[in-house]
Amino acid sequence: MLFFVISGFLYGQQTFLAKVDSLKMEIGDQQNLTLTFTTSLGGNSPDFHLENLDTCSFFERVGQTEWIKTQSSTSTIIEKKIRFSVFDDGYYKIPTLYAVLGNDSIATYEIPIEITGVEPDSTGLLPIKGIVKEKNNWQDYLWWYVLLIALGLVYIVYRYMQKRKNQKLEDIIVPVEIIKSPHQIALEKLGTLKESRIDVYKRQRQWNVSNNIKYCAAIEQGLPYFEGESLTAEMIYNETVMTHLRTMQGISLKNLKAEFRDHFVSKAKDLLSREDIKLEHGHYKLTKQGMFIADSISVELFI
Repeated sequence: MLFFVISGFLYGQQTFLAKVDSLKMEIGDQQNLTLTFTTSLGGNSPDFHLENLDTCSFFERVGQTEWIKTQSSTSTIIEKKIRFSVFDDGYYKIPTLYAVLGNDSIATYEIPIEITGVEPDSTGLLPIKGIVKEKNNWQDYLWWYVLLIALGLVYIVYRYMQKRKNQKLEDIIVPVEIIKSPHQIALEKLGTLKESRIDVYKRQRQWNVSNNIKYCAAIEQGLPYFEGESLTAEMIYNETVMTHLRTMQGISLKNLKAEFRDHFVSKAKDLLSREDIKLEHGHYKLTKQGMFIADSISVELFI
């Protein structure tokens, strides 16, 4: 294509040039608009004003480079390339662009461009237009419908055959007597034993036997695998007093059975008067001096 250069105004040793690859192009073609600013070596860079390009309705900017500065032995060159296209035929002008340096400005000349349409070929066919996709109808998807229905039928037949197969297996299976291991029998006996002695356990303290052989043999034979002792109501009261009184929360009458509350209150009066214990929010607690004689205090409250 023709390489055409239009120079801008010359100011001193500074020039601002605008050039295009060709003054004539067809609709949709692309070419470069090259802007070149030249100044003396070491000269300052101007402010470039390219706003006029944005006001051109025909000018379609495709891409552009940054301003690139190079230097020769005698001058500094600043250059930028703008790739553009035009989609309407006719005659147009690329407007004047400016480079401002201080109070002075340098402008390029306008560049005339002729845009021509695409000529028809010898077959007389019209220019190719944008492809418009036609709407699909249900017949376009007919094979997909048939495929989905076929897959559904195959799945139904498969499930039916699986069900028939499972029914035949159930008819063939013969009930087998389940043989329980001694360990399972022992666990069942232990469960029965626990249920029958649950009321007794509430007043007993229990622990596993310390002999592993005796422990395993008792489980296999369904015999008690623990040792224990029976707790009376008085023993439970004494242990409750001894353990709760040593805690930060202390002991409340709610922790005691109703039959022992009067006894506890009567014994606690003397301890309160001696300031060995204190009553806070319904809880009897050890005082600082009472902490050193916690055992004797518990004994005084015992039955």
